[in-house]
Amino acid sequence: MAHDILSRATQEVVQDYFRWLCKFPKSTNPAIHNDGDRTIAANKSNPRGDEYIFLTSVVSGSSHRELGTIQHGKKLLIPSLSFIGCEAERPGSDVTELYKFADVDHDNIEYRRIEINGRPLVGDLENRFRVRTEPFEVEFPEKAIFGARKGVSKAVADGIYIVWEPSIGKHKILVEGKIDLPDEEEDSLDTSPFTEFYTYTFEVL
Repeated sequence: MAHDILSRATQEVVQDYFRWLCKFPKSTNPAIHNDGDRTIAANKSNPRGDEYIFLTSVVSGSSHRELGTIQHGKKLLIPSLSFIGCEAERPGSDVTELYKFADVDHDNIEYRRIEINGRPLVGDLENRFRVRTEPFEVEFPEKAIFGARKGVSKAVADGIYIVWEPSIGKHKILVEGKIDLPDEEEDSLDTSPFTEFYTYTFEVL
């Protein structure tokens, strides 16, 4: 696997990713459950499912997911410490405040590690893969992820979003990171500091 086959996701793909992710309630949301089968099932409603498989991070903590086999030619969207600032989570916020919320998280990253097939990605990952979207809309259900209220919400997204089209064979993705939140942001997440650690294993046929 050569690192130069990786690319940055477009804003439109990242926006579709969050529209997809936010529509699931906690009970079925693939970002919460340590279950590769759930990831594959959720991707049946992925708006870019003909081309992409959307992988998810974890709300907090760690996850190890086995995807089984996937079709050659599919692109994987790999998020790393990816954030959404939305009105449904912070009622009354304007777009400037939503960007500030996403940026506060992003700018307090203590460390990040991304490995593909045991090889770490090196260099300036921020410059290569960071995406900061224009405002867009998502719709949350009842009992939504992030504690968001039900309904349509304005949102912005920020973070690392890598696109990878894996070759035929067995593969493993590892993503790890930690955010050392400032005191005023600690209540916005279940734990502080916020950490993520997730792996995906799969075979491309």
